[in-house]
Amino acid sequence: MALGSGAAKPATGLRLNVVPGGRLVKDTVWYRGIYAPVAWARLHELRETDMFPQQEVNSIEQMRAADSVLLLVDIQQRLAPALHEVESLVRNVAKLIEGARRLKVPLVATEHCASSIGQTLPDLRAQLTEDEIYGKRHFDACDEEAFRGRVSQIARRQWVLCGAEAHVCLLQTALGLRRLGAAVFVVADAAGSRTEANSRLGMERLRAAGCVIVSTEMVLFEWLQHADNPAFKEVLALIKQANDGL
Repeated sequence: MALGSGAAKPATGLRLNVVPGGRLVKDTVWYRGIYAPVAWARLHELRETDMFPQQEVNSIEQMRAADSVLLLVDIQQRLAPALHEVESLVRNVAKLIEGARRLKVPLVATEHCASSIGQTLPDLRAQLTEDEIYGKRHFDACDEEAFRGRVSQIARRQWVLCGAEAHVCLLQTALGLRRLGAAVFVVADAAGSRTEANSRLGMERLRAAGCVIVSTEMVLFEWLQHADNPAFKEVLALIKQANDGL
């Protein structure tokens, strides 16, 4: 249906709300399940327009290396020492990075106010390239234009998150990715907060928001899919190292 010259145009990615009989509801669009004013939809377009096909993530969806991105959230020099059980957290993050490399899973890392909190921990940063690291000032990385552009550019639906803090930046970034339509998996043994209580509450909130809570081993084995994967022996060695505390 063509709009009259004086009618408002819908925001990109939205469709006109046409009721039975073909009548256009004036100045509205069908926006995320509701009738919404065009002007309101435009204000929210950058944050709320789905970048991924509309498909709900659920507990039976498996992570696939070909569909995944690994996101490291704010594992920084002045924050990390205060995290609960930081040694095992960092060890698991390192294994995820190496597994992602071997299985060709793209990596993205964020650093929050790096001039104050410091850069990503040196041992982890050494496993990253500069163009994989995005600075931010918003707790939700999806509020940063450069990060949002990278999400769109990678165009993979499954985002596997690790890092800190589970109840602040990791939580808010996961919620932002969910709003963009992503399937979000949070690696519980590679994520944390300064206190165990806040970490636990963060995981509860993430689960309630539709994120799937997983472990490092779940991620690596699901990325592998089968024992005939060419990277199987190398990734299995990573898993055994994690189990042995090496």
